Amino acid sequence: MPNITLPDALALLRLPAPDPAQRVPLTPRALAPLFALYYLQAVLVLLPHTRVLRVALLPPIFYLAYTAAVTQDFARGVIAVFPVLDPERVVCWNYAYVIATMVIALRAFEWACVPRPYRRYEAVPEQGKAPRERPLTALSALADAGELLCNQRGLGWSWSRQPFPPTAPTTTPFRQFRSLVFKLTIFDAIHYLLQHFVPALDRASGTSIFDPALPPVQRYAQSTLITLGAGLIVYTTVDVLYLAGALAGQLLLGQPAAAWPPLSARPWCATSLADFWGRRWHQFFRRVFVAAGARPLGALLGPAGAVAGAFGVSAVLHDAGMWGLGRGTEFWAVGGFFLVSGAGVLLERAWAGVSRREVRGVAGWAWTMAWTVGWGGLMVDAWARRGLVGSDFLPEAWRPGKMLLVALATGRMP
Repeated sequence: MPNITLPDALALLRLPAPDPAQRVPLTPRALAPLFALYYLQAVLVLLPHTRVLRVALLPPIFYLAYTAAVTQDFARGVIAVFPVLDPERVVCWNYAYVIATMVIALRAFEWACVPRPYRRYEAVPEQGKAPRERPLTALSALADAGELLCNQRGLGWSWSRQPFPPTAPTTTPFRQFRSLVFKLTIFDAIHYLLQHFVPALDRASGTSIFDPALPPVQRYAQSTLITLGAGLIVYTTVDVLYLAGALAGQLLLGQPAAAWPPLSARPWCATSLADFWGRRWHQFFRRVFVAAGARPLGALLGPAGAVAGAFGVSAVLHDAGMWGLGRGTEFWAVGGFFLVSGAGVLLERAWAGVSRREVRGVAGWAWTMAWTVGWGGLMVDAWARRGLVGSDFLPEAWRPGKMLLVALATGRMP
């Protein structure tokens, strides 16, 4: 199957193919126009009779998001502030930066399409009662728009099917901090182990996880372990960032713990692909996948189209992040992982329709892990060959996992 790159896709759309080498260090001033229009779009979606204005804002928001993604280098912006870092080993930040600019455009698209204004609820409603809407004033609209920019899951908002989780978390900031430290240590320990036992992965130039010098059984055993490790790294990274936001929201803004329910639910326990992606894996981008992919394609093609649309948007989003690394894209390895994940969900539905049995239990768990890890190896290989695994996610002096493992192995702190 031929590889489709981002420049190829842009050529089909008659857009100029960007050259990552021509990017300049990111500055706050470069993002100011995009964030100003993004915030204005968030204000307008709270006000009645603004749909025409919201639609009119889409072209400039799309243009500014695209320009910010392809002309600004987030990693070089970080280097300008922390010059001790190796610029070739912090390109991982560009992966997240490009995805973030695309999410801004997709959220603006969703807000332009909604027929009725969003409403924020004041508090958790009493049993059996409807939630009470927050009164709309000039000041509340400005404040709620700022909250909407940071709210990816619809907690406390009318646009969510479940604005208030059925069970509020009983955690405390101390427990969240403890979980943050634990997961940060696990993340860094796994990253260090991968780089220590496969030194070629610890290079900015990258290398394949499928080592041709190894016999087939050993080669694929090693690649499977690397894929599992990479999955845990992604899981812990997202949770660490979320927990940091939770602590900031509660300690600085006085938000309740109920505003920060768990982001994921032990994805390694999933007993089907639908269970894995629909509930257990982090739901941070769920809304944009539904609004920009599942909803429009589902209206045309039904339930199968909704699945294809959601995973299709995810595929494009993650492959665009690859472009941010500055070393080319590989759609059928990275985006293809999400496409085959969607295909797996459709296969589960087909199986349930034919056999009258849902995919679940031990067999469902084995199927889910085999499908996810098997196809995931191709994506992790693309990441590794472009140096993502060799990135410095943390400064060398701030690596808790590495310090712990070295201390355990040598009996002294590094």
